[in-house]
Amino acid sequence: MLVVVFYMIATIGWNAINSISGAAVLHAVSDGRFPIWAGVIVICVAVWVICVLGINWIHRLDTFIWIPPLIGSDKAAAILIFMTLILAFSISRVNCAADYNVRMAKDTPRWKIFGATYVGIFFPTVLVQTLGAALYTDTVANAAWK
Repeated sequence: MLVVVFYMIATIGWNAINSISGAAVLHAVSDGRFPIWAGVIVICVAVWVICVLGINWIHRLDTFIWIPPLIGSDKAAAILIFMTLILAFSISRVNCAADYNVRMAKDTPRWKIFGATYVGIFFPTVLVQTLGAALYTDTVANAAWK
């Protein structure tokens, strides 16, 4: 029971951080015209709608969500946004890892479930960390990027 309480507190905390951070981005992008409190409400309602639609819809959404950032004219910003999407996906889904395995048969060995979850979280995270290290190195070395 205590583990469930800690899990709920951690999930609420991460959701609050993500909602407030997203609302701050909406506020900054709108040059301060969109209040942070309204951004929190918009993000929470959008997340609620996505959750109500279910895991199958989330998987369909994940298939296409990476496309819009790459359409922009500023390729550096698009790549950075794409890296952020990858990181956000792996971080936000880590506490809901059981959702990854809803389509596996009941008799699937535990090591296969663990392996699939580990690989699914490991590779996006390593990719983002590697790209982040390269971006930081280039920012330090290239005066135009500063």
